[in-house]
Amino acid sequence: LLTDDSILSFLCRRGECVGWEVCYKVAVGICKALEYLHDGSPRSVIHRDVKPSNILPSHDFRPQLSGLEFATWAPKRSIYQADKVIGTIGYLDPEYAITGRFSDKSDVYSFGVVLVELITGRKVKDGTRPQGEQYLMAWARPLLDERNLDELVDPRLGNTYNVCQMQAMILAAALCVQQSSQRPKISERLKMIFKCIYYCLCYELIMAMLFLIVGIIVALTYVVDTWKSIGLIDEVG
Repeated sequence: LLTDDSILSFLCRRGECVGWEVCYKVAVGICKALEYLHDGSPRSVIHRDVKPSNILPSHDFRPQLSGLEFATWAPKRSIYQADKVIGTIGYLDPEYAITGRFSDKSDVYSFGVVLVELITGRKVKDGTRPQGEQYLMAWARPLLDERNLDELVDPRLGNTYNVCQMQAMILAAALCVQQSSQRPKISERLKMIFKCIYYCLCYELIMAMLFLIVGIIVALTYVVDTWKSIGLIDEVG
């Protein structure tokens, strides 16, 4: 059962602090929906208007991709020349907006912009922001290139987000908004997100085990030194 609200409404209510878990679930859900359109259906479909208002959350925030009125069958060749540019300013692939040429990678760019909105809690255009921050992608692009987690992450999330997931999302967003020739397919993004999280969690687990081992060694060393100081080891020996 879908709610009447879109993800856009959800983003605008971020002040209620719905939590990072919901943001992450929305991001992965959108990615899976696009993967199905591009690679999972009998014939590949290009959405052409991926944006928050076309993403409807269910009661448990599992997103449903709507707004397929502009969708088209993917051309047999990799790039299609459109007679008319269709989509929403701010989410349009710059190459598509300028030349009219689009492909499934045009959807990937739009998905990247939505990821940035989820990460930052900002709208694609916000006239209330200071000069230089009013247009989301113009402000965020250099920070994405730097993988600047501190500046990008919505401060209203506090420390409630999973660092591994956030780092994977920022990397995915940065790759999605690259030039079309360097932009990956959506299926590659989904695999990359899960792979980054897996490696990050493995690293955290290994580091936790190392700290535990070091802690045990330090504790045992202290106990042995204490026993030596009171002559307990000699008595046992």
